[in-house]
Amino acid sequence: MGDAMKIAFVIGWVFFALEAVSVASLFFARNAGNDAAGKGMATGFAFASLPLLLLAGALLLWAQRSNSVGLQYAALLVVSVPFLAGGGLWVSNWANERSHERNRQAAGRFPNAHLTRIAEALDQKNFADADALLKQGPAVDWAAVDAHGKTLLEHAVARVLEDYSGDAGVEGVTILLSHGAPLPKPEVVSTIFEGNSPGAVALLGAVLKAGVDPNSKDRFGEPFVHLTHVFRGREKLELLAQHGADLQVLSSRTDRPQWNALMTAVAMGNQEAAKFLLEHGVSATYQAPDGQSAAKMIVERPLR
Repeated sequence: MGDAMKIAFVIGWVFFALEAVSVASLFFARNAGNDAAGKGMATGFAFASLPLLLLAGALLLWAQRSNSVGLQYAALLVVSVPFLAGGGLWVSNWANERSHERNRQAAGRFPNAHLTRIAEALDQKNFADADALLKQGPAVDWAAVDAHGKTLLEHAVARVLEDYSGDAGVEGVTILLSHGAPLPKPEVVSTIFEGNSPGAVALLGAVLKAGVDPNSKDRFGEPFVHLTHVFRGREKLELLAQHGADLQVLSSRTDRPQWNALMTAVAMGNQEAAKFLLEHGVSATYQAPDGQSAAKMIVERPLR
């Protein structure tokens, strides 16, 4: 065995020792959770990994004592696989993070420098500056799009929906609407309704107040009042009702033929929304063409 191969085996044994420490640590790791899936997960991985570790060690020892170059390379490759895989995953994650950051920086970059400055002010939550730019600057081209194909309003909406620190960004959307930004497109309204960030409810309220139709439908043609399973569904339902939504509208889905919103809420297990709809006159006895009614469903799933 040449010097280079001896050094390779030293590195191989170092890799093996690190893998052994990693497997041993799994035996002492805390549960990943208190549910059935989490309990004993680390220990299970340890027991599953231990035979593989012992086989890798035996193969490495056998190859070190063998004169077969092919076996030696094979053994070194086996003990190196976890590190190669881990290194590849790290590089992949790093590249994805850089790509995500580049995409984020490209958002809000418009061919028009004035629009870019407004977008930057909104991103930094400098709403007074954004308002001043809108008042003092040239007329805004509301149809212009940034590097991601979003208008200024759509950019502001996207920032609210991706911000999980609070709902402050909604003020920026309100400012744009007050300065004449056209109402968001139906697909954007659908995205707002389905949003799960802290600002999603306030954002929905802002666009409804600006004139968005409370009887809007999602991208599949289902009325919003039937989508009570979304994040903070009852609150969004209440906003729709406050702005005149038709709570009696029937579902357009073929698997829920002409169900009313109460039937949908009960079927989805959204009890708060179901109670709200009952309180606002949606019939529990209405029977859909498939013979179903909310009353029948409530027998199987009583409201609490």
